[in-house]
Amino acid sequence: MNITFITTTSYIDTAFPLINILSKQNIINLIVNFSDNNKRSSFISIDETFYKNKIIVNNYDLLGDSKKIIDDWTNISLTFIYWKKWKISCFKNWLLLIKLNRLLNRNSVFHIQAMNFFWLFLLKLRRIKNIIIDYHDPIEHSDSQASKMLYLVKKQFNALSKNILIHNKSVIPEFEKLYNIDSLKIVYTPFGKIPLHKIYRIAPTKYIKNSLLFFGRLSPYKGIDYLIEAAKIVRKRIPDLKVIIAGSGKLYFDITGIQNNNTFQIINRYIPNNELAQLIQESSFVVCPYTDATQSGVVMTAYAFHKPVIATKVGGLSEVVINNFTGKLVPPKDPVALAEAINELLQNPAMIEKMSENIKTFCSQSEFSWENIAQKTIEVYKNTLTKK
Repeated sequence: MNITFITTTSYIDTAFPLINILSKQNIINLIVNFSDNNKRSSFISIDETFYKNKIIVNNYDLLGDSKKIIDDWTNISLTFIYWKKWKISCFKNWLLLIKLNRLLNRNSVFHIQAMNFFWLFLLKLRRIKNIIIDYHDPIEHSDSQASKMLYLVKKQFNALSKNILIHNKSVIPEFEKLYNIDSLKIVYTPFGKIPLHKIYRIAPTKYIKNSLLFFGRLSPYKGIDYLIEAAKIVRKRIPDLKVIIAGSGKLYFDITGIQNNNTFQIINRYIPNNELAQLIQESSFVVCPYTDATQSGVVMTAYAFHKPVIATKVGGLSEVVINNFTGKLVPPKDPVALAEAINELLQNPAMIEKMSENIKTFCSQSEFSWENIAQKTIEVYKNTLTKK
């Protein structure tokens, strides 16, 4: 089967494990879109500077260490698309479409994660029929600046598609209502564990006792301010508590009370993969105090290192964090409940160890195995090819 997989640098962490399996028996035309605002994202860091729109063919060096996720590149052609500006009024973008047109094989199945106006226009122009849309965030986060135009573009993509992939069950009813989607189009496929461990399995030089880690882009919906309040409560019982907050983004929360405090360490920058692997392995567990969410690659990245996760009961987090089995679930925006969960785990190392063992079992289950996710995706492709 020929598969044209159109994604962005932001989604490499979950796209590559899937493509790794799909490429063993299929031909993949992999098209990775990026611009200046996502040259550095979860699994990739592109340091090269580009001054205009550019198509870059088979430059595996741009992938850095993330190329190791793919076992064999033989059946994969790689094309990077750099967009200097996303504006519809930019004439150079329309010129770029002429070149992008040559990348499209109408006989392919089109698996699309990069939803923007220009790809929409080109797919319509070429009358491409075999389209699957893959949503990472079916519902925008509460602090999203998404425009009305983006909503309309997604609505058009939904209309073009024969099937839509959603990665957590809880958001499906709201998504159907928001876009007036035929429920028969929607297919649930979860994420497996994010294979950072496949790139870096680093033996920690030290284990930080009573430590917890928040990692990922800093955004208001991530609930870091509630984590800070919870940590202040926990510190009364566990004076040597260590809270590491690692990620790029604006420090939207008040840091005046924690700047010179030994409890907190804030690493406010892009965290490269090797450093992230080290931070995860050195921590006791990972915390996701989100106020809203769809699913979270953070959880499945932590699971790659068998680290338990304390998360809030929002979005699809409760589908992957099983309370008292792989971690703890607490209400959102509740620092007291969060503090109680942190206290319980830190004061019970045997529970942390048991949860780590449970994570190994959980991730080997068929639903969260990338091999089985890939097989289910292939079934969606076949359904798309036969669907009128």
